[in-house]
Amino acid sequence: MAQQDVKLVQGLTRFEASLEGGALEGRARIFRDGAPYAQMQFAKGQLNGPTTLLHSPGRPSAQLHYQDGQLHGPCRFLAPDGTLQRQAGYHKGQLHGELKNYHPDGGLAEQASYRQGRLHGLHQRFHPNGKLAQRQHYQHGLPVGEPERFDEKGQPLGPDGKPQGRWRRWWQKLLGVPAE
Repeated sequence: MAQQDVKLVQGLTRFEASLEGGALEGRARIFRDGAPYAQMQFAKGQLNGPTTLLHSPGRPSAQLHYQDGQLHGPCRFLAPDGTLQRQAGYHKGQLHGELKNYHPDGGLAEQASYRQGRLHGLHQRFHPNGKLAQRQHYQHGLPVGEPERFDEKGQPLGPDGKPQGRWRRWWQKLLGVPAE
């Protein structure tokens, strides 16, 4: 079957693609004000393959991968200045594998593991200075135990949000006493 080129214009936005058998097929592009805004791949009418969204020409905002119309594979999200904001893995449209979010300066803000769209494993958050802020384990989307919280210096915090002495925490752990 022959491909038919399609161009749609709405205001300052233009969409260019090809149809085969009435479904989008191959590369599609979106332009705003004449500049590239997005490029994606279609197969049988569904997103399939790499997709790039742009803040402005040459400045990606997202690099995604689709399979059968669903996010599948590594994805990266970038700030207008090009710094990485988030990277995550997807499997059949659900978060799967490692997820990392970053502070505006590029430092790690959050790191988590996902399995089939649910938190599974270690989930950590970090202060802007890079020190651990919170640590929590998950299994099949449910928290395992209480989260551990830390101040900007890396010192453990009690349930009241106040720093806990190292000896007190060690003693409580040794005796199996829950933190106060």
